[in-house]
Amino acid sequence: LRTCNALGGGGGGGAPAYLLRSPHEGLAPSGLAGGVISLVQGEYEYYHYLQPTGTGRTDKYDDNGWGCAYRSLQSIISWFRLQRYTSHPNPSHYQIQKTLVDHCGQEADGLLGKRTWLGSQDLGFYLEHALGVQCRFLSCASGHDVAANARQLAHHFESQGT
Repeated sequence: LRTCNALGGGGGGGAPAYLLRSPHEGLAPSGLAGGVISLVQGEYEYYHYLQPTGTGRTDKYDDNGWGCAYRSLQSIISWFRLQRYTSHPNPSHYQIQKTLVDHCGQEADGLLGKRTWLGSQDLGFYLEHALGVQCRFLSCASGHDVAANARQLAHHFESQGT
């Protein structure tokens, strides 16, 4: 961990001290000859497994092995908040599930209060409902597909910043 990215003592707009801000900053280039770095523009809070979840929570939450999409969503929401596109607070895992059940067509029995994986489309549904953000999905079945779409992905980061 790099101390230069630590938020410290609840700083950074009320963010808890355990969060890192924009941990991608300061990473060394890959060394790939002719490679171009395309990154998100602006700051975000990095949420990771076993951290407290949701605004105002201080207890650690064991989502190891199943919570990656929830944490990605929390990081994404923090990006929108830190760019001042929204004041939406970061939701807990349960609040994410409840929104997906109440507003996005998910079945309560299979999701609510359970340690259930989410997919990228679930995150898109949440973002559209809670923040009014429309998402576009680029299907990549393999690492080769990601490489084949690199220019399109780079253009997005360069033109949209998200």
